[in-house]
Amino acid sequence: MSLKGDALYNVRLEIKDAALREVFSGYLESLPEVLRTKPSSSSGKYHNPLENGPNGLMIHSRSVVRLVDVICEANNQDDRDELKFAAACHDLAKYGRDGNELHTRRDHPLLGAQMLQDYRSRLRLKKKTVESIERIKAMIRCHSGRWNTYTENGREKKMPKPKSMDERILHWCDMISSSEWFRIQIDPERDYIQGEIPNHDFRHTP
Repeated sequence: MSLKGDALYNVRLEIKDAALREVFSGYLESLPEVLRTKPSSSSGKYHNPLENGPNGLMIHSRSVVRLVDVICEANNQDDRDELKFAAACHDLAKYGRDGNELHTRRDHPLLGAQMLQDYRSRLRLKKKTVESIERIKAMIRCHSGRWNTYTENGREKKMPKPKSMDERILHWCDMISSSEWFRIQIDPERDYIQGEIPNHDFRHTP
């Protein structure tokens, strides 16, 4: 079983580059279905109530993709494939490789980038796609921003912080979606998430 049956999988329809879309689809198909049952925060402290409920991790990931659309539209940025890929996948290592760890990992940005690299290493890709994956990994690796510390073997370590514009956009969208005031609503018939952002409708039209 995999994430193929989840709404998050349909982000592939929004990725225009065919090669990158194929990598995205295969990567989500390789991940454990148990992630569909996980909250965004195991402690319930760091996300809003909806994202901390059942399927909260998937809801959060999908809402970050929608917020990427908002920021990119405001920034007049048409090429969103790498950002949407990273937004969908940024937190999918929170519960470890098999999705069964009891508590969310502080180092999940690093593990998430490594998991994507492990999957990518099994594929034969053109240079352009490899370069895209490298940028996506960099976005995932630094998406925690200033909340970038974790402990390993009793020692505090730090993860990288966002530097490029795309890295900053992913971090901003992640923080907004996690905020207590942010509310989203799922429409299962159309498979999109609409936030409290007036005059915007980001439904996907095939």
